[in-house]
Amino acid sequence: SMADFLERVRSLHEDVERVEQALVELLMEEPRGHRQRLRQQHQARELLELMAKRQSQLADIYEDKDGSRKDALQSLAIEGPELYASFANQVREIKNYHRQHPRAPLVQESFAVSEPKVEFTGEENNGRCVDLHAFYSRYLNLAYGKKYFPRDATTGESSLSYVKFLESFFKFGDDLSVKDAQYLKYLEDLWEYLRHFVERTQPLHPINSEIDGHLRTFDSLWESGDFQWDHQPISLPDGHEFCPILRKVFTNKNVFAARLKGKRYIRALKQAEAQGGAGKKEARLEYVINKLCESLLANSLLATKRQVQKKQSLSYEEWQKELEEQAMLDAGEDALADEDEDMDSEDEAELVRGIKDYPVDWEGKPIPYWLYKLHGLGVSYYCEISGGVYYKGYRAFQRHFDEPPYLEGLRRLGIPSRYHKYFFGITRIADATKLWSKLKKDESKTEWIPEEMVEEEDDEGNVYNHKLYQDLKRQGLITPASS
Repeated sequence: SMADFLERVRSLHEDVERVEQALVELLMEEPRGHRQRLRQQHQARELLELMAKRQSQLADIYEDKDGSRKDALQSLAIEGPELYASFANQVREIKNYHRQHPRAPLVQESFAVSEPKVEFTGEENNGRCVDLHAFYSRYLNLAYGKKYFPRDATTGESSLSYVKFLESFFKFGDDLSVKDAQYLKYLEDLWEYLRHFVERTQPLHPINSEIDGHLRTFDSLWESGDFQWDHQPISLPDGHEFCPILRKVFTNKNVFAARLKGKRYIRALKQAEAQGGAGKKEARLEYVINKLCESLLANSLLATKRQVQKKQSLSYEEWQKELEEQAMLDAGEDALADEDEDMDSEDEAELVRGIKDYPVDWEGKPIPYWLYKLHGLGVSYYCEISGGVYYKGYRAFQRHFDEPPYLEGLRRLGIPSRYHKYFFGITRIADATKLWSKLKKDESKTEWIPEEMVEEEDDEGNVYNHKLYQDLKRQGLITPASS
């Protein structure tokens, strides 16, 4: 009926307005750090997809492909006694609806967005970095990787480190002889991961339209002659022959000549020509991977490189401490976002003015109150060894144990800097002096026993303690090493 048709159109328009309102309310909130920002973007994407779905339904209605809109409009052109009967039927339908739904709200609330389910590996660090360790291992075992980064003949290790891989994996060489089927599979999996990573970390970016633009540019370059592989065989420096169609290196020229006349070669040649030429898949993937890494993933790759270098410079215990601090910060962002969501800007400004020596940013403006609470800057920690200094926040307090003021304080107490790891957490001079006395006492208990602690070597390179070496030498069982 016309009433049902109008109600459906009205309901869809109302849904679009409600989604817009929910989107505005969501984006008006200032995200509390990286995780909250990522959560907000995924929720905004969910609302945008819902709005697009409702607008698509409205577009179908107005296009009237099934003729339902035309029939509903014709029902309004009734004249005479049927007009009153039609009106009475519509009133009856409205009454029946409200009788069946007596508590139906007149004004719907805004749409509630669900909690996004986005998962990251530990190396990805909640979307801050990429995790390419699996692709690094595959790359080293590819013929392509062995060609450009050969392994050491003695150790068997590749000259390509993971950090160098992060800097160069999206820059591709021109040697076609090593771009085999395994290389194509590597490119496909790498592209799938990178694209999925962008969708997880930048949900509001129009990734599909950007990729389509890159593919159109590639197709025009391919048609103009760039990137195309020659179908003719390539003679390698070692005398072998590489076939771009079969993606294989042949060591025997007679076998190679016979393969060029075989059914498999003819079938592969026809398939390559149907796809636009041999090597088009590889060239297309290389092109879009390069463009993606130089634009959308540039910051993530730089952050990954810095994280790997930092991890390599720290001990296992220090790195675990870094991970724990980052986990505490992430958990603090979530807790503070829930705690402060009811605090308006005026309340926050008044609270900030009441705090003495409130920290400011590089522009001289007070930092956000949620950041002040997150780092625990309202709590001061005293250290007598550093010269009676107060440190604001537990993170600054932890770091000061490796900084010059603390190390200088230990030196003034007569404690060598190599022992400072034993004094982590010690802030009072009396406690440090007591611990240093205990350490010196423990060291004095270690007696010097030459017979057990001195080592000697025979002519075959075998190492013995001094006592055993002298016994075996007297018995003639070993020969002293020549000096």
